[in-house]
Amino acid sequence: MNKLIFKIAALSIATFISFSLRAQTSTIPVTSGAKATSATQSKPAQTTASKSATSESTMKKEDFEKRLNQLQPRLNDYNTKAKENASKNPEFSGEVNKLNSMVSSFKSKVAKYDSQPKDQQQAYSETLHQDWHSIKAQQEKVEQMSRKINPEAKSSAAKPANSK
Repeated sequence: MNKLIFKIAALSIATFISFSLRAQTSTIPVTSGAKATSATQSKPAQTTASKSATSESTMKKEDFEKRLNQLQPRLNDYNTKAKENASKNPEFSGEVNKLNSMVSSFKSKVAKYDSQPKDQQQAYSETLHQDWHSIKAQQEKVEQMSRKINPEAKSSAAKPANSK
């Protein structure tokens, strides 16, 4: 019984620290025309960002699967373009392969979501959420390279997937 209480307490502390660190390091998006003129004006945005990070970290398996489904058509487009330009742009192919690897790993983690104990699913969701942000960063890198390869063509991948 004492071991169980200790484990729950340790998990609670780890989760609290994770959320605290995330709130301190979260970025606040600024719209193109708006600029914060003082630190006091940006504080409400920081509070909103930390609340958003907390609510997003408690996402369910279905939410992650939805994001993957939204990303898949774009990933297919990147793969096609990488195959077409493999000899001309090996860096692009490498970055697409890296994105594919990240997505495959993420899919396997999402598949294991239900096998996590209920008391650990929130922490596991947080890990998945961080992985998703890494995937989005890699997707943006691939998208920028894709635009450089064929700037005049409107790629169906031009719209980034839902970044929530």
